[in-house]
Amino acid sequence: MPTLDVNWIAVVVAAVAAMIIGTLWYGPLFGKLWMRSLGKTSEELGSPSTGIAVSIVASLITATIVSVVINAVGAGTIMEGIVWGVLLSVGLIATSTATNSVYENKSWTVTFLFIAYQVVTLAVMGAIVAAWG
Repeated sequence: MPTLDVNWIAVVVAAVAAMIIGTLWYGPLFGKLWMRSLGKTSEELGSPSTGIAVSIVASLITATIVSVVINAVGAGTIMEGIVWGVLLSVGLIATSTATNSVYENKSWTVTFLFIAYQVVTLAVMGAIVAAWG
């Protein structure tokens, strides 16, 4: 059974990193493409305050789980953390997101942007929590 030893400082830093990546990803990097692919304007999306609150909680939970997995498998280097972050995101998030997107008839652009964001985010989270051990 894996131990639930979690470095809470690493988890908080990883969650903050996720928020920074998300702000850049859905802002200056791909924000216009994302909104155009959704068929929405920023006015139609409304205030992001609820989304930000949910994102903070979700990022903390995700970083905690990534930390538990990293510790359970004994990954102790940045590269091992990146590999496990990518494996988790592709194996769990990308597959379920792609399946849901097909049934919800979502744009493949929106789907790809979300999956790529998650792969990058979990790779960074993995690197952070593995480096901090």
